[in-house]
Amino acid sequence: MSATSRPSAENGGTGRQRANYRGVVGWIPTVFAAVVGIVALRCGVVWTLQGANLWGGSFMSGSSRWLVIGVLVLVGSVIALVRTGLLVRRRFSR
Repeated sequence: MSATSRPSAENGGTGRQRANYRGVVGWIPTVFAAVVGIVALRCGVVWTLQGANLWGGSFMSGSSRWLVIGVLVLVGSVIALVRTGLLVRRRFSR
C-alpha cells in the first residue's frame, strides 16, 4: 500500500471503499461549521450580556459597541447553525 491512507484503484481500494471515504470526509465541513457556530453562539451571548451590562466584570460591560457586536455574532451564529442543521437533514433524507 502506498504512503497515503486514501484508498484508490492503484493501491487496492475498491469502489465501495472510495465511496465510504468520500462519505466520511464529506462530514468534516458540516462538523466544522457546527463547532464554529456553537463557539460563535457562546461568544455572542456573552458579548450581548456584557454589552447590556447584565454580566459585569469586564471592560465590555455597559458598552453599546459590544451589545451591537454581540447581537450581530449571535444572529450570524444562529443562521450558521440553522444552515448546518439543514445540511444534516438533507444528507439523512437521501
